[in-house]
Amino acid sequence: MSQSAVTASEKIAAFVCGFDAARVDPEAEHCSRRALLDTLAVAVAGRNEPVSRLIVEFVQSRRSDRVAHVWSTPHVVDEEAAALANGTIAHAIDYDDVTVPLHGHPSVGIFPAVVALAEARGRTLDEVAASYVVGFQVSCLVAENIVWDHYAKGWHATATIGMLGSTAACAHLLGLTATQTVNALGIAVSHISGTLENFGTMSKALQAGQCAAVGLRSGVLAALGFTASRTAMDGKQGFTALYADSGDIHASLDKLAGGPLAILEGGIDVKKYPMCYAAHRALDGLLDLRKEHGLTLDAVDRVNVVGSNRAFIPLIYSRPRNGLEGKFSMQYGVAAALLDGEVRLTSFDDACVMRPRIQDFLPRVSAREVEGASTPRWTEVEVILKDGRHLLKRVDRLRGSAKFPLTDSELLDKVSDCLKFGGVKVSAADIGDLVLNSRNLPLLELFRRF
Repeated sequence: MSQSAVTASEKIAAFVCGFDAARVDPEAEHCSRRALLDTLAVAVAGRNEPVSRLIVEFVQSRRSDRVAHVWSTPHVVDEEAAALANGTIAHAIDYDDVTVPLHGHPSVGIFPAVVALAEARGRTLDEVAASYVVGFQVSCLVAENIVWDHYAKGWHATATIGMLGSTAACAHLLGLTATQTVNALGIAVSHISGTLENFGTMSKALQAGQCAAVGLRSGVLAALGFTASRTAMDGKQGFTALYADSGDIHASLDKLAGGPLAILEGGIDVKKYPMCYAAHRALDGLLDLRKEHGLTLDAVDRVNVVGSNRAFIPLIYSRPRNGLEGKFSMQYGVAAALLDGEVRLTSFDDACVMRPRIQDFLPRVSAREVEGASTPRWTEVEVILKDGRHLLKRVDRLRGSAKFPLTDSELLDKVSDCLKFGGVKVSAADIGDLVLNSRNLPLLELFRRF
C-alpha cells in the first residue's frame, strides 16, 4: 500500500468522527437499548459464576481511581477494570446476544467499555446508545469478508474483530479526532487475541472482557497522545495479513458511512438458551418435536443433527464433564432438552451435566455439517425412536434472531429469569423501563437503582 492511499484505519476513523447521531433513528436506538438491557441481565445471571468471582477479586485488588461500577455489585473500580470485569461477567454463562455478520457476540465487547467510560465521565444512556451503533457498524463491516476463514482458523471473532468495534465505540464516545482514532485502532491491533481453544473454560469469558478493556484502553491512550501505525490494520504486516490471509476489507469499509446501519440490516440475535448459539436451531427443532409428539428421553434411540457448512465449529465437546463444557456440546444440549423439556440456566450446573442418564445418552447424538454455503444457516434434526419411527424437523428461522425477534415482553421474561438466577431483587419491569425508555439518564443514576 502506498503512503498516499487511504488506509483501513483512516476509513474507520472518518466514519467514527463524522458519524451523525441523527442517523440513530428510533428503531436503531431501541435495538441498541434492548441489547444493553439483555447484556446487563445476563451479567446479573453470571455474577456468581467462579470466573466472575475471580475477576472481581482481581479488579478489586488494583489500587486506582474508583469511578465505575462492577454491574449489580457494590464494587466501584477504575474504568478499565470495570470494562474487563463486566465484559467477563456478561459472557460468563454464554447467554449474551449474537450477530451473524460478526459470527460472534457484539454487545459484550462494546457495552462494558462505553458504559464504564460514560459512567466515569458523567455521560448519558443516549450517548452510550449512539456509540454502540458506531462500534456495531465497525465490527460487522470489518468482519464482512474475512470472518468465516478467520473463525474457522480458530480465532474468537467476538474478541478479535470485536476489539476493533469496541475501540471505535470508545473513540466516538470520547470524541477523538481522526488522527487519534487511527492511533486507537493501531493500539488495539497490538492487543488482538482470543482463541476457540479456550471455549469451555473461564478464559473464553475473559477474552470477551479483554475485548472491552482493550477498546477502552486504546481510546484513552490515543486521547493522551499515544501513537500507532496508520497501516496497522491493512499493511504488509498488519491485522489482515496476520489474521485474515490479507483479505480485502476496503470494499466493506467503503460502506461504513453511506450504507445501511448494520444494527438494522444484520440485526441482533437474542439468545433463548444459555449455551453456544451453534446449538440453538437444533434445540428449537428438538423441543418442537418433543412437544408435538410427547417425546421422552427413554423413547428415543438416537438423534442425528445436520447443519449448514461451518455451523457447528464452536461445539467442541461431544462428551462434556462439567457445565462450561456442556455449553459447547450439541450432545449435551440435545440430551438435556429431551430429558428436561427445556434448556435453562440451571441446566449447566456440573451435577446436571454429569447425570447418569445424560452421560449414557451422549453417544447416541451425532452432529455433522454438509458442504456448501455457510449462509443462510439451517439445521435439521432427525429423531429415531425405539419403536422404529423417524421424526424430522428443519429449522431455518431461529427464535430470538433478528428475523424472528423476541418481543419486548419476551425479552423482559428473560431479564426476570436472569435477575432471579443472579439473586438480584430488582423488578425486571422497572429496569426494563429505565433502560428502554429513559432520556438523558446519567449512567451513574442507572447503577444507583440497579
